[in-house]
Amino acid sequence: PCLTLARCAELLESCQFSEFWPTFRQLLLLSAEDGSSEYDILKAAASSPAAVSKLRKSILSVLALTYRTAPLAIVLSSLDLEDVPALDNLLEADEHCKGLVGEVDEAMAVVSFVPSEDNTKRSRVFKEGVHFDSIASMISKSNTQVRAE
Repeated sequence: PCLTLARCAELLESCQFSEFWPTFRQLLLLSAEDGSSEYDILKAAASSPAAVSKLRKSILSVLALTYRTAPLAIVLSSLDLEDVPALDNLLEADEHCKGLVGEVDEAMAVVSFVPSEDNTKRSRVFKEGVHFDSIASMISKSNTQVRAE
């Protein structure tokens, strides 16, 4: 089970959400030949609707930080949901999740997330902090010192 847990953590950290869910489900298949209760605790935690809900909430938060608009198929597979009604149920059940999603457009097959500082393009302002004359003066002084040595 340790390898499976480590693999789950690795997949979550690398945002490979679609690959995460089949690995996570392997935890449900655990069984101990020696009757160890640790396996039962881990299996119960993995099968808990609260745990699955929290995982989906976290994944949806990451998607909302990353995307302004995302393909519906990617959102559904990342959340391990079958269809739009299942996504609607998730959004209705959790205020935080509902606040992340602006619109689910089945016709265009996209999910629009609420604009935030993280998922919206910003114009870059480049500002020079050092004037060219200062750099030229430093280079000229260093060249003079190197020649003197």
